[in-house]
Amino acid sequence: MIIGGTAPDAPQCGTGPARPLAHAGVAGAVPVAGAVPVAGAVPVAGAAGAAGAAGVMPVIVAGAEFDPLRDEGAAYADRLKNAGVPAEYPSGPWLIHSFAASLSVVDAADAKVRAILDMFNQNLGS
Repeated sequence: MIIGGTAPDAPQCGTGPARPLAHAGVAGAVPVAGAVPVAGAVPVAGAAGAAGAAGVMPVIVAGAEFDPLRDEGAAYADRLKNAGVPAEYPSGPWLIHSFAASLSVVDAADAKVRAILDMFNQNLGS
């Protein structure tokens, strides 16, 4: 799960590439409901070689301890950070891939999603 205003250079998944989030000026970006472009933001060409990321919304790459994509998610968050994009990687202990589908069933999933939403609200300044 990737939440934020931009996510160029998305990691590969088993069924194909993850879809980059919308950001004005980023080639190949796919609009995502709720993605908020930042006025005056400098587009990021890609996490591998970015010209800068001043004004880019923070990105939250949520992972889980028993997610087969855990390491890729952590590496992607690191690449974003190295490119100057504010990024966080909250990994949920004892959780599996798609843990958010277990809301109201698994207490740990409820707690992790609440924590991620708190981060998201903090990033929005609310």
